[in-house]
Amino acid sequence: MPTKKPKLSGKTTNRRNPSQIRSKERVEKILLTVKTLIEQNGISNLKIGDIANHAGVSPSSIYQYFSDKETIIIALAEHYMVQISSLIEKNLDKLEEHARVEDVIRQNFYDIYELHQRERALHEIWFESVDPKLNQLAFQDTQKNAQLILARIEPFAKQGMSKELGEFVLLASHQFAATMRLSLAMGEECGTDFIEMHCKMVTRALSDYIIADIL
Repeated sequence: MPTKKPKLSGKTTNRRNPSQIRSKERVEKILLTVKTLIEQNGISNLKIGDIANHAGVSPSSIYQYFSDKETIIIALAEHYMVQISSLIEKNLDKLEEHARVEDVIRQNFYDIYELHQRERALHEIWFESVDPKLNQLAFQDTQKNAQLILARIEPFAKQGMSKELGEFVLLASHQFAATMRLSLAMGEECGTDFIEMHCKMVTRALSDYIIADIL
């Protein structure tokens, strides 16, 4: 039985939101084509003409839903952002099962690291693109995920340390992105060493802000 491809949605960046089933399927096909082309040729070589040819649509059809190539890439980036947020939420749920924060941090890192390894398009979008809009989107996504994490661990904050904990979670979230880039660039042999170092540093620093038992 063939593997079912994940549906990709360009809802928040479409120039015209597709309402009919055929239109939605066309948008999904365009995004899947973009993903494949990025994996094959890199994000810098992506062209509207190539997208149209491989998706079996006309360039004008693409422009019905996306204003330009950059908008399509952002739509694909948003698809990956949803996946990453889902991974984070899934791991944070384990805190309710008395998992330790250190284990959750480590699982988050490895899950997202493995997603980058599986999805070359994701790696290209976040680390090879120079589009300021995409960089801003990545910044905003980091802020959102930091708030997601904070909401789940703030109940464990030491008395009077909620503000400092929030600032630390935000800082650690941005450091996470830099560590992820380094880990992927260095390869699996020593890349995982940086993951472990990051997790240990974050866990030790967290001890200043949350109760020790949850660590």
